Amino acid sequence: MLSALGTGPSPLRCRQPLRGGPVSPLVSAVVPFCGVESYIGACLESIRAQTLADFEVILVDDGSEDRSAEIAAEVCAADPRFRVVTQQRRGPGPARNRGIAEADGHYLMFVDSDDLLAPRAFEQLTSSLEESGSDFAGAHVWRLGLQRGLETSWAHREPFAERLRRTGIREVPLLMRDRMVWNKMWRRTFWDERGYVFPEMLFEDFPIALRAHLEADAVDLLPDPVYVWRERPSRDSISQQGGQVANVRDRVAAALAVLDTVDALGGDELRELVHSHLVDVDVREVMGSLLDAAPADLAAIETLAADLGDRIDPGRVALAVPDLRVAYEALRTRDLDRVRGIARYRRGERTPEVLAAAGRTPRPLPVRAVRKGIGVAGRAVPTRPRQARLADLTVLPGAFHYRLTVPLAKPLAMIASARVSIGPVRPRVKASPLPGGVQLDVTVDTADLARLEHTTPLHVTVQAAPLLWDGGVAVAPEDLHGARRAGYWLQAVAPEGVLAFRRIRRIPVVDRLDLVDGVVRLHTDGLSGTIVVERPWPTPAVEVPIVDGIAFVTVSGLLAGDPPDDPVGRTALRRVLFRRDSTVAAEPMVLSGPGIAAVAEGRRVRLGRDTEGRLVLSHEPYGATEPPAAS
Repeated sequence: MLSALGTGPSPLRCRQPLRGGPVSPLVSAVVPFCGVESYIGACLESIRAQTLADFEVILVDDGSEDRSAEIAAEVCAADPRFRVVTQQRRGPGPARNRGIAEADGHYLMFVDSDDLLAPRAFEQLTSSLEESGSDFAGAHVWRLGLQRGLETSWAHREPFAERLRRTGIREVPLLMRDRMVWNKMWRRTFWDERGYVFPEMLFEDFPIALRAHLEADAVDLLPDPVYVWRERPSRDSISQQGGQVANVRDRVAAALAVLDTVDALGGDELRELVHSHLVDVDVREVMGSLLDAAPADLAAIETLAADLGDRIDPGRVALAVPDLRVAYEALRTRDLDRVRGIARYRRGERTPEVLAAAGRTPRPLPVRAVRKGIGVAGRAVPTRPRQARLADLTVLPGAFHYRLTVPLAKPLAMIASARVSIGPVRPRVKASPLPGGVQLDVTVDTADLARLEHTTPLHVTVQAAPLLWDGGVAVAPEDLHGARRAGYWLQAVAPEGVLAFRRIRRIPVVDRLDLVDGVVRLHTDGLSGTIVVERPWPTPAVEVPIVDGIAFVTVSGLLAGDPPDDPVGRTALRRVLFRRDSTVAAEPMVLSGPGIAAVAEGRRVRLGRDTEGRLVLSHEPYGATEPPAAS
């Protein structure tokens, strides 16, 4: 039976939105807040910076006691699209319900007050829905971690890998990972007709998001990240206070509601995915709660953990991470010592007690190995290099010459020998000792590269008896060169930051870049057509005609109307393409010579290469008053 969470007609439903009416905005953004004075200002500024201006923001003050309300009031005074409603503290679910009741927009979006939006978020999501007629649109997400910084969310990376219109969870089953409501734009009529109501609990969006995926006739998926999901210190984030019994109670209640929903509305494939996912995420979090709980709460949390274990179907957890599946099985048998042992092991503890409880028995090392290890540790000499690095590069007629450095202790550098390989190719190499390692001069004949059928890395092997090291060469995108030979373009690439080579049958080439008085000149190898600088959909690209083999564009023109995608670092990366005529699609280009950089409007603008050697434009904040030199 479906859980009561998030079901039934909404008692807070406001009047029907009037698309195109005199007072109804296109988008209503609902932003509940409480105790977020350190974050709410940046959140609201990211909404104000939206490229789509037709919106209202309903800020719901959920009993905030810090300066959050004051900051919200300042924004409302500066921008009439923002307004505040207040209520006694009831939690994020009721606060969202209150915001929905106040909203007049044709579309709904939910924004947590400690998170951020990319500038095109409203424009991209609504444009997709206007074109497709789908019930809601969801997009990829950034995760802003305390330690790792900004990266794409693992939970959203695969479900939102490509742009799809009018699809759904039955066609893309991995959307079951997408259990948040805030990376989506909701058609208001769909929301009201389904009667979605947020429950008065934490993790309130989990059951609603899954139910919406299962009930929608059509959903749009956008691959560009539009939302920054911030990780906060545990003491600041109500959803990260796992040691509190109320937190665990709400997590388990949300998980049970999700299971009720998928068991009632989903097929066998989705059920297995969801049951396994709850082991990977919710069982893992409850395991941590068993370690962090106060003694007075421990018994209640143990009972909640057992309830979760009992509800998850043991026949549907084959996809779970193996050690978490073991912990889940221990929950079902009430072997809580083993559950705690696995939790401690996952946190890095390796005491004999933890290893035994986690079922990890260390293998004893042979006496000879122990003695050898003690001897090596005692010498404590940094003898083993980690990676070779590119120190210099020269493109010669018919050859590439590299000067590489390999860090190595001086006694070993004096006796080191080296060889270099690129698949079957064996370039000439000369090794010379340096104070901090060994220098390798490597000459690669491009005729040999022209015979490579696949992308092939350059490997360096250094032998300094008794050590033997084999590895790649770290290289930056600006050092990814190329040349023509034997009917191919031979391009250095670094898909994982390590130098490799790829032959390309045909690709447009920009031979040289010039920057004169704020105008960029792109010199091609005799091309006729158009240079296309992509912008994120649905923003039109910048198109520059090629005249007599040269395209001219101002630096300010490259920046105009192009806000940065990333609201944290405020950076942007754009592909630069070539289109022969209007009947064919634009295609990637490569850059033969060095890149250039300039400063305009407080931003550093670069034309250079990406890790595939392709021509790209990037821009980022720049605080200097003078332009940097060309690079």
